[in-house]
Amino acid sequence: MPAQAKFIKVHHDFMGHTPSAMNFMLGKALIIAEKTGIDNEFYAAIFKYLQTDRATITNEKDIRHVFVLSGGDVDKFDQDMKCFSVIAQAKEEKKIPDELSQKTTYQHANYMVVNGKHLIDSKSLDRNNFLHSIRNWSLIYPLSLFHSSLFQIHVIVTYRSS
Repeated sequence: MPAQAKFIKVHHDFMGHTPSAMNFMLGKALIIAEKTGIDNEFYAAIFKYLQTDRATITNEKDIRHVFVLSGGDVDKFDQDMKCFSVIAQAKEEKKIPDELSQKTTYQHANYMVVNGKHLIDSKSLDRNNFLHSIRNWSLIYPLSLFHSSLFQIHVIVTYRSS
């Protein structure tokens, strides 16, 4: 994998019967967590909240609660949820899975796409040797999607609420 390769994690907003506005709020919260350096803690906490605890996100207060439990600052969260740059980034990131959904029938909740045109078969990846698995191009299926001049791997994540 090239040294300049970068992973971009984006939220795919199809959490069960959750309204799109709630999904968009979660996408913004993920961006704020990344910008404030608590993304790993927040991803783990939101996954635990939804999957292990079987809790449901019903409003921004629920997301704020998980953000603070992850070590985030409540004032920074409240400020950035209204920030133009966070909203713009969330809208831009939302386009990635939306375009993929329109151009492929791939139905997994979490998936990876390289340069917007290669779908990685994540079920076949070796969890103990991820980079070796990524280099194994037999696991990658070409897609006729959009073109990107940068080597980017988009990790599309979904946190299901039900």
